[in-house]
Amino acid sequence: MSSADIASWAQAFAALVGLLFVWYQIRQATGQARDALQQDRVAKTIEACDRYDSDPLIDAALRKLSKDSSSGKLKKNPASDKIELVTVMNYFDGIAICLRESVFDEAIAKEQIGEIMIVHYRDLVSSGIAVQAGIKMTDYANLTALVEKWQ
Repeated sequence: MSSADIASWAQAFAALVGLLFVWYQIRQATGQARDALQQDRVAKTIEACDRYDSDPLIDAALRKLSKDSSSGKLKKNPASDKIELVTVMNYFDGIAICLRESVFDEAIAKEQIGEIMIVHYRDLVSSGIAVQAGIKMTDYANLTALVEKWQ
């Protein structure tokens, strides 16, 4: 084997090692990006679930619905609480949409707010109150599908 052949083999080997190194770097970067995306999904999920306790509009709607439920007003005249019903249902439907689109982490969302969502759905939707208030449940297909899945 001549020195030119050895040099050619050495160059080919160096090129192969270089390609393997580039492949490894790309694989590492892809894994890091995937990890960062998952961490972002988790953070967004926790933030959205925390809104149940921290958002003043949701809190006010829940307080009014609770008060009116306790007094019997919600059952007698659900339409008087339509804005509050829509506020709460839009919040839960937004979570359902983000889960469907994989924006949020479903396991974390279910653990954080699953039971709360199911109870509110039962109290406001399954009871017929939402429909009596004039809410079209077809507008909340994502919420309905999620609650059925989680029950």
